[in-house]
Amino acid sequence: MPERTILCLSSIIREFSDLTLDSLIRNLLPNLPGELIILGHSPPGNEGLTEVLRPHCSQLIWRFEPDPIISPDELRMNLRAENRLNVLRNNLLQWNSIAKCERIKQEFEDEHGKASLVVWTRPDLLYLWKADIPKHVPPGVLYMSPHDMWRGFNDRLTIGDSATMSKRMKLSSYFHSNWYPRLVEKPDQILGGPGMNWNPEYVLGCLLKEHGIKVRESYTHFCRVRKFQKRNYGMIPHWNGSRYYFPEIVETDEWSQARDRFRCRFQQLLALSNSSGSVVDPRTIRYITGPRQVLQYLLKRGDFTRRLVPLEIIRKLEASA
Repeated sequence: MPERTILCLSSIIREFSDLTLDSLIRNLLPNLPGELIILGHSPPGNEGLTEVLRPHCSQLIWRFEPDPIISPDELRMNLRAENRLNVLRNNLLQWNSIAKCERIKQEFEDEHGKASLVVWTRPDLLYLWKADIPKHVPPGVLYMSPHDMWRGFNDRLTIGDSATMSKRMKLSSYFHSNWYPRLVEKPDQILGGPGMNWNPEYVLGCLLKEHGIKVRESYTHFCRVRKFQKRNYGMIPHWNGSRYYFPEIVETDEWSQARDRFRCRFQQLLALSNSSGSVVDPRTIRYITGPRQVLQYLLKRGDFTRRLVPLEIIRKLEASA
């Protein structure tokens, strides 16, 4: 058993984070081995909500700092970026917060020694059922959930050794100084062909491949929570089976009880997409201009992989397990 686990949390503490942090306490923290240290970084707002974590760890260190100003030049770093509302700005802010959290981790480890296990995630995720945390993490390997990969790797939960996690958490520096300049020079080569776009999951996959980092699956379910028209919703995860866009760095199990259970529960989540009160992710219909376009959109996305389901319905499913 590792002597110490560091849990890193970064990004915005939202008004519904009491619900998501409660799920973290219920389904993630009990499976983290050894002494638990929680380190966080967020912009100011709802600071008091993080105190619910303090009784569950040896130390809680959370740094609240204003978001940096994203320059006009940075906002123009959108060559063939995925076309979603505020996607570039949000990615840059998220990556900055992850990097700041990594610095807090380094400061802590410089004083107290390296952690045996490091986990990074976001405070706006609802964790469903008990998290799948590996008992041993070899160096140079990261564990990630196989849902919401989107041409790369799930970028909302990462588990690994301290040194490998530091490389992953420095995605902002990699994007600015390495990846995007090469994209401008050879976009088709970097993106895998003409007409292909990029998203944060793809950039993360490029970083892991270039650093020689291997990926294994953590069969852990979680969903993003968002408030829309004064109601809390959970975004149903997307899963494309065993298809990976970077298969050369993936180490998969042939079969395991955890994987079989993951598949079964994913189907249960997917079945909620047609629940009463569910809505289409509003970010994806920004450019739809009329009823005909709405109908075309709904027909095209008949798999409902980006549906927002009322949170109380998702929580009932969790409670029934």
